[in-house]
Amino acid sequence: MNAQRRAQEAVCYLCGKSGADTTEHVVPRCLYVGNLPSDVITLSAHGACNAATSRDEEVFRNHISVAIPPDDPGHGLWAKTWKAIHRPQAAGMQREFYSEMLTELARDEDGVLRRSPVAARLKHERAEWVLAKIVKGLYTWKTGDLLPSSKVRWLFGQAENGRDQVVLPEAFVVHEVLAVRWGRVEREPFATMWILGFYGTVWFWVTTMPTTRTLYNRTQGARPMIWPPSAPGTRMRR
Repeated sequence: MNAQRRAQEAVCYLCGKSGADTTEHVVPRCLYVGNLPSDVITLSAHGACNAATSRDEEVFRNHISVAIPPDDPGHGLWAKTWKAIHRPQAAGMQREFYSEMLTELARDEDGVLRRSPVAARLKHERAEWVLAKIVKGLYTWKTGDLLPSSKVRWLFGQAENGRDQVVLPEAFVVHEVLAVRWGRVEREPFATMWILGFYGTVWFWVTTMPTTRTLYNRTQGARPMIWPPSAPGTRMRR
């Protein structure tokens, strides 16, 4: 089989259709500090499916970077955020970032009270697209199968490490960027639960369930995530 034929038959892990023409980083590239590791996880994807959430990923990174303590190696992500939001062409992102910033009064080294950023609110819709994209990739990477958009509904929430201690069968870490705990129902492979911790600081839970069954008694608010998503502001809302 020649290279062109293989490319035509490559399946996009996001939309599930053939003809994938690029590869995507399962953990978004923008969440890494410094150079990418040589063993970074990538999967086949369509360019349109890949690019559709690129802005969401940047905003997600901005949100996470504020919360990482200064003495943590992951704090270097803040330097990427600062540089990104102050690009001349990023005025819209900068306005969004500062409008969602939470600050507190603290004394600096000279004893002067100043407001310092402590967290950044994140619109749930942006976070959910990024989380779903990561989970779809990790699921395919771990199982070799896809989470098909037409057969899965999603639920999301923010977790607190130490409080949301859900016992799940498998745990692993992706390059110190992402800590993962996950499991799935043996007879319902689309029924999964994930705990995702970014730089050990910001934690989320994600649940997927098959459209054919009610599981976990948590169907309220569950919704499909279909690739490629439409542009921000026009996407389906709850």
